Amino acid sequence: MNSHPSPTPAWLILRLWVVSTAFVTLCGWTLAATGHLDARGYATGFFCGGVLLLLWGRQMARRRAIKPRRFTLVARRWWRPLPLAFALLFFLICAGATLHPPNNYDALTYRVPQIMHWIAEGRWHWIPTNSDLLNISPPGYGWLMAPTVVFFKTDRFFALPNVIAFALLPGLFFSAARQCGMHGRVAWMWMWIVPATSCLATQAGSIGNDLLPGVYALAALAFGLRARRSGSWPDFCLSALAAALITGVKITAAPLALPWLIATLPCWRAVRYHWLGAAAVAVVAVAISYVPTAAINSRQTGSWNGDPGNQFKVQPDSPVQGIVGNSFMILAGALEPSVCPVTNIAKARFQAFQSSGAGRWITAKFPRFALSWGELATEESSGLGLGVFLLTVISVVAASWHGRPCASPAPVWQRWVRGAVLLAFGAFLAKMGSEAAARLAAPYYPPLLIGVLSASGHEWVTRQTWWRVMAVAVVVSILPAVVLSPSRPLWPAQPVLAALAQSRPGNAAIQRAQTVYSVYARRDDFLAPLKAQLPAEAQLVGFIPNLNDLEGTLWKPYGSRKIVEVLTASPADPALAFLRGSAIITSRRALDRFHLTPEAYAVTIHGKITASAMITQKVALGLEEWVIISIDDPATGQPD
Repeated sequence: MNSHPSPTPAWLILRLWVVSTAFVTLCGWTLAATGHLDARGYATGFFCGGVLLLLWGRQMARRRAIKPRRFTLVARRWWRPLPLAFALLFFLICAGATLHPPNNYDALTYRVPQIMHWIAEGRWHWIPTNSDLLNISPPGYGWLMAPTVVFFKTDRFFALPNVIAFALLPGLFFSAARQCGMHGRVAWMWMWIVPATSCLATQAGSIGNDLLPGVYALAALAFGLRARRSGSWPDFCLSALAAALITGVKITAAPLALPWLIATLPCWRAVRYHWLGAAAVAVVAVAISYVPTAAINSRQTGSWNGDPGNQFKVQPDSPVQGIVGNSFMILAGALEPSVCPVTNIAKARFQAFQSSGAGRWITAKFPRFALSWGELATEESSGLGLGVFLLTVISVVAASWHGRPCASPAPVWQRWVRGAVLLAFGAFLAKMGSEAAARLAAPYYPPLLIGVLSASGHEWVTRQTWWRVMAVAVVVSILPAVVLSPSRPLWPAQPVLAALAQSRPGNAAIQRAQTVYSVYARRDDFLAPLKAQLPAEAQLVGFIPNLNDLEGTLWKPYGSRKIVEVLTASPADPALAFLRGSAIITSRRALDRFHLTPEAYAVTIHGKITASAMITQKVALGLEEWVIISIDDPATGQPD
C-alpha cells in the first residue's frame, strides 16, 4: 500500500481529530489501569503525545505544503443558503454550550459519576453501587471529559467533543457519501441537511453520547474507503481506530463496524507488509474499543454486556417484536416536529395504539416499548425529525419518478457497503429493547441516508428550485428547537414566562413551561441549596439514591469531595464506617426502597436530620423532600 498520499488540509484536520480522541481515550484507560489517573499522569501522557504529534506534524509538512488559497476557496462557499443556514445552526449550538452547563440526564446519572469515582481513587475500580450502569457502561465519552476535570475542575468543556464532532459532520458525510457512489452535487447539498436531524442537532451542544459514535462511523467509512482507493496505509489505520472508537462510546452502535469491515477488505492484504505497525494499531484499537469494558463485565457479572439476566429489559425477548416495535418508535421519532403544539393529541393516539391488539402483541416481548412526542425536540428523546424525514421521502419519490437507469451501475463493493449498513441497522432493530430507540438509532441515520440518496435521479432533484427552498427550510426548521431548548435556552425564558404567568394567572401551559425551564436551569446542580448546609469539613459524603437519581451533581464543585453510596439500610453497612463525622444526602422516595422514612433511618444509623428541602429533580416526579442526615462522630459521640 502507498504510505504517502497527498493530504489536503481537511484530511489533516480529520486525521488529527481521530488521532487525538483515540490518544485521550487510550491515555485514560492506561492511567486508570496503572493507578495514575491524576494531573501528573495526564501531564506526562500529554507531553509524550505532544512530542509524537509534533514529529508527525513535521513529517506531514515535509510531504506537502498547505496553500492558503485552498482556505479562501472554501470560505466563499459559506455565503450560499445551505452552508449559511448550517453556520447559523452551529453558532447557536456553540452559544448554548457556552452559556449553559451540561445537564444531560443520563450523563449526570451514571457517565459523569463513573469517571468521577475513578478520578477520586486515581484508578479504575468496580464501583460499590446499586446502579449497575456506573460500572457496565463504556466510558468512551467520559475519557474525553476526564482531563478537564483533572486539570480545570470544571464541566464547562464537557460538550466540546460533541461540538467538534458536529462541526466535522458535514465534511465527513460528504466524503463518505461520494466514495459510496453518491453524486457530488447530491452529497454537497445533503452534507448541510443531515446535521439538521433532530437527535444530532439537539445533542451537539450537550454531553449526550449518540452523536459522537455516528461521526466516528462516518470517519471509519471515509478513511477506509480512501485507503481502499489510494492504498494509504495510514488512512487504513485511522479507519480502524475510528471503528474501534464507535464501540468505545456506544455499544449499541457496534454493528456499524460491519460496513467499515466490508469497505476495507482489500486493505487487509497489506497487513503482512506492515505487521509491526498493524500489531501496534491492533493493540490501541482493542484498548479504545468496548473490549476492556466487555472483559471487565464478563469477570464481574458473568456477561460481556454486564446484564446477564436482562434486568434492564433493554433486549427484547423476541427479535420479531424488536424489529416491529423499534420500527414504530423510529417512525414516530421521524414524524415528530421540532416544535409540537399537538402533544396531547399525539399522546392519546399513541396510548390508544399501545392498548390495541398490535400494541399488546409488541409489549408482550418488548416490555419497554413506548411511543411519545414532546412539546420540543430534545436531546433525550429526539429521532430523525419531521423535516429531514419529509425531505428524504419527497426526494426519493421525485428521483424515482424522474430517474433514469445509470449508464454504469454502482460497483459491487459499493452495493455491499450499503447492504452492510442495512444489515447493521437490522441487527440494531432486532436487539435493542429501549423506549429511546429513535435517539439510540442516531449513529445509523447518516449511513442510511447515504444508501437511500445514492440512487439515480437525485442529482436532478437537487437542481429544482422548489427542492432547494425546502432544503433550506428543513435546516431552518430545527433552529426553534435549539433556541427554545430547556437544556440550553437562548432566550430569557424564566423572566418572560414569569411575566406571562402574572398576566395570565392559572394558565396550565405557562405554568408547565415555567416548571420545565426552572428544573432544567438547576439540573446540573439541583441539590445546591442542600449541599450548602453540609459540614464544611465533610470531604466524604454519603448518598442513598433511587434509580436514576442524578449523582453527578453531588460531585460539584469538582475535586472538593468524594461521594460514597450507602448500599443497605443496615447500620453495619461498610460505607458508614467511612462516613462517621460526615453526612448522607438522600430523599424520602429513595428511602422507600428500604421501607424506612428519613426519620427512622436516621435513628437506625445513630444520626440525625440536620437539613431538609423540597426540590424538584425531574418534572415528572415533582417536588420531593431531600434531607441531610449527619452521623455520630465516634470521637465525640455527638452528631457532627
